[in-house]
Amino acid sequence: RTEICNDGIDNNCNVLIDSQESSCQLPIITINSPLNNSVTTNNNVNVLYSESGNLAEVNHTHLQLDSAPEIMDLDNDGSYVFNSVLNGRHSIKTFMARLDHSQVGNAVFVDFNVTICTDADSDYYNITGGICGALDCNDANAQINPERIEIDNEISYADIASSNLFN
Repeated sequence: RTEICNDGIDNNCNVLIDSQESSCQLPIITINSPLNNSVTTNNNVNVLYSESGNLAEVNHTHLQLDSAPEIMDLDNDGSYVFNSVLNGRHSIKTFMARLDHSQVGNAVFVDFNVTICTDADSDYYNITGGICGALDCNDANAQINPERIEIDNEISYADIASSNLFN
């Protein structure tokens, strides 16, 4: 016998009633990354998701970034990458779908921020600052950055400290 969901009876005599029965559990999708209200410094946003519950009717997953058209992730591998996401606040909506694209289970939403770290001179310091690290006051010249030793009249302070000028 088959369990009849939501009738309060153990129809298949396995001691499990309705929601305890795996065939009666609604499919659930969970977004594991990005986390809600998180900040990413990569403009290629990798959405990691997991699916659980009764997946018998699930054919694929729909994902939507902001108000863009929905994307179908047909391989259901738990990962989808949105490329070239702009700086700012964004929202992802995702849900599982049947073959006819109708929704199965509930939709899940995640809000997150993208902050692109800009380092034009490749010295590992950037003009963005904040979560991107130390601020580079001149991102056009790798020789000018927060780690460089100040030079006064062609003599570095490191040279002075190691010399015998003050002895």
